[in-house]
Amino acid sequence: ARELISSARRLEETMASLQGEVIGEMNVGCSTASGKYLLPGLIAGFRKKYPQVRINVLVSSRASVMERLVVGEVSLGVSSKKIDHRDLEYQDFFTDDVILIVSAGHPWARYRQIYTDDLLDEPLILREEVAGTREVLLEGLHARDITPDMLNVAMVIGNAEAIVMAVGEEIGVAFVSRLAAARDLEIGRVVEVNVESLKLERNIYLARNLRLPTTRAQSEFWNYVGTNTIHLGSSLPVKLPSIVKS
Repeated sequence: ARELISSARRLEETMASLQGEVIGEMNVGCSTASGKYLLPGLIAGFRKKYPQVRINVLVSSRASVMERLVVGEVSLGVSSKKIDHRDLEYQDFFTDDVILIVSAGHPWARYRQIYTDDLLDEPLILREEVAGTREVLLEGLHARDITPDMLNVAMVIGNAEAIVMAVGEEIGVAFVSRLAAARDLEIGRVVEVNVESLKLERNIYLARNLRLPTTRAQSEFWNYVGTNTIHLGSSLPVKLPSIVKS
């Protein structure tokens, strides 16, 4: 019965496409904080243009998103890492800053500037091992001769928002996506601190499987991401760049 419904839906989408309409439903896998925060606004803008398209955002681990994309369970995937696969095509989605945050009452909040060595004795809250922000952080510290065993890890949490809350409760300091911390930064609950000579960022990609049939709705959304601007609250708009091949 599910296959019959799916076939009927594809036929409906095909007939609509022949008439110049863009309708349909697609699943987009998402593994990153930037995707969680940016996708809703992007989808809202897309649906104003194509109101008959329904987009479901499925949040899971980075590995799970790419596995689902390869087997066709999602139409598109947002991830901070490109996997080498002959069927996958990528386009740049966003460049995400990974920043150090501390509680408003922390001594570093007054000066907002530290050295990398200052991190060694301070209780640090980390993401889980598979998280992209943790990977970027450890790579950046390794380049400055700081290894994981040198860090004073107070806690490991598998959710960026929970880490921001823990920092606000003065459990420790943390490196998180700027987008994940944006609200608490705005209300002053946490403060961004610059680490001298340590600029951390990661590229976020939108991926699709070239082996799978593409509906018009999927193609229009792919092109929409590549040609539109995302507005990050009161900050300057960010241009989403062009397509890159795997």
